[in-house]
Amino acid sequence: MLVGWLLIWPYTGDGDSMLHYWNLRHSFGDPRQGLTSWARPLFVLTMMFPARGGVFAVRCFAALLTTILTWQTMRLADDLEIPRATMAGPLLIFQPLVFALASDTMTELPMALGTVIALRLWFARKYAFSCLVVSFLPLLRPEGFFIAPFWGLFLLFLPLRTGFPKLLARLGIGTLLATGMICQIAVCYWVTNDGLYFIHAWSWPAYMPSYVGGSFWHHFIRWPGYCGWILFPLFVLGIRPSLNRKMALPWVIWGVVFMTHTILFWRGAFGAIGLMRILASTSPVTAVIMLYGWNFLLGIEWVQRLRPVWHRLLPVALVLAAAATAMVYYYADAVHHRCFGARQAANYVRQNNLTADAPRFFVGDPMVLAALDYPDFDERLVINRFDRLQLRQLADLPLGSIGVWDNQQGQMWHNVKPEELSDLGYTTLFTTSKSVRVYYLIDNLLPTGSWTMDIRFVVVRKDRAAK
Repeated sequence: MLVGWLLIWPYTGDGDSMLHYWNLRHSFGDPRQGLTSWARPLFVLTMMFPARGGVFAVRCFAALLTTILTWQTMRLADDLEIPRATMAGPLLIFQPLVFALASDTMTELPMALGTVIALRLWFARKYAFSCLVVSFLPLLRPEGFFIAPFWGLFLLFLPLRTGFPKLLARLGIGTLLATGMICQIAVCYWVTNDGLYFIHAWSWPAYMPSYVGGSFWHHFIRWPGYCGWILFPLFVLGIRPSLNRKMALPWVIWGVVFMTHTILFWRGAFGAIGLMRILASTSPVTAVIMLYGWNFLLGIEWVQRLRPVWHRLLPVALVLAAAATAMVYYYADAVHHRCFGARQAANYVRQNNLTADAPRFFVGDPMVLAALDYPDFDERLVINRFDRLQLRQLADLPLGSIGVWDNQQGQMWHNVKPEELSDLGYTTLFTTSKSVRVYYLIDNLLPTGSWTMDIRFVVVRKDRAAK
């Protein structure tokens, strides 16, 4: 199903997904690019080889990882001895933002996979291996830095036999939580002669004027929208029965990630802009809580009195309704519709062989590069600048340069509108546009309004000097 979905939607439109894709491609030739904090080194190591086969190949590989994540989530439910553990699979994959990321080059679901594996090792009493896995979570996403200390606290207070040797053994196992960072420092030193390269190459400051924070309650208010119409009631129903001893560590991990992003967005720090998709990194725990809710629902007296045929139909109805909800949410998010304009513009460039003799080539949205399967290290490709520095750069490009610009990422990220290119000496060769009706679904449980987004891509050529 996931592969079929990406055939319909070849690129997700999420800005970071294409940036991660090209980082994977470039890291194969220049390992330094895969060692930065933004690149997520373990994510790069996992995905860089499939990315050599192109965007379709790496997205199929991402779908495979999501399938493994789904299986591991069902087995986590078994470990927790929750009835109907198989239902945890659909409750994971049809969380709307998990479904949106399920075959994408994003880091949230690989992080979720690492987390669920660590939890399963913990419940299997393989504490050393569990700590080892947790030590590498910071190399998938920065939330791992916050998870590791709590993992250590749970290890320290395990209800094992008391005595100094046991405490010493726990402390020894706890040192494994530093393994991942030690490996990163060693690899950075080996590749760059700078063990702290991932810090020195830090790509964003803690605070800057463009980081706009918001309400402390932002994530709380939007959590129903994250779950979707069908699954949010199950999450609510599952809260009380999931508050048990076995669920203590999963709940803490879920709460750490949720509150970390709540506070970062509230304080406007580290580029936190309140994106709910980040919470997909704890989606296995969310699915397990929903499973508790599903079992609670089936245990209600009037539900038990239903005829046997309804007991067989209820799970089917739940899965179909949750799947439909996830697909509706995907369609309603206008960012996903940008792929069609990017593909049409790329087809025009390819069919007319425009890049063959162009001295420079530039794009506003790297989806176009993916659609063209553009060479990884082509010196003619212009590296975009932010804000109005991009305007000056485009004005100075040599005659004959070719570009594909858009009124979404090109305009919003680089502050240059497609209409401005004419004054820079560019002639428009091709235009594609699409109007999409956007409904406020992702941020709300129910649609509270709508608006029309005009998505436009232009193919241009530099024919004269800038005015």
